[in-house]
Amino acid sequence: RSGRPSSISEETIDKVSDALKDKPQSSVRSVATDCSIPPTTAHRIMTEYLALKSYK
Repeated sequence: RSGRPSSISEETIDKVSDALKDKPQSSVRSVATDCSIPPTTAHRIMTEYLALKSYK
C-alpha cells in the first residue's frame, strides 16, 4: 500500500512482549512509556500481534 511505512517491527513487538512478561497487568499507557513508543502503537501491538484483549 502507499503512504507511510508501518513503525511496528519485530524488535518493537519483542520489547512490548518482554514488558508484559515482567508485569502482565500493565496498562497500554505504561507499556508505551516503558518501551518509548506511542500509546496507539502499543495498543495495536497488544491487540493485533499479541492477541491480548481488555477485560472490560
